[in-house]
Amino acid sequence: MSQLAVSELQQITKEVRRVEQAANKLLERMLEALPDSYDKSPTSTTYILLQAVAKGLVGQEGEFNQ
Repeated sequence: MSQLAVSELQQITKEVRRVEQAANKLLERMLEALPDSYDKSPTSTTYILLQAVAKGLVGQEGEFNQ
């Protein structure tokens, strides 16, 4: 693999990590905003749905303003 390809792969990997971290932070805030009566465990439908929404929102914008 050429040095340029390695450099590009490293940049993509960094970007993916940054977007993933932003989506996780948004998910945390969304879960905190829910009433306690909601199941917030990682296997719950609510969690999975909010996780998908957070990833979609951050993926569209590329960042989440904290």
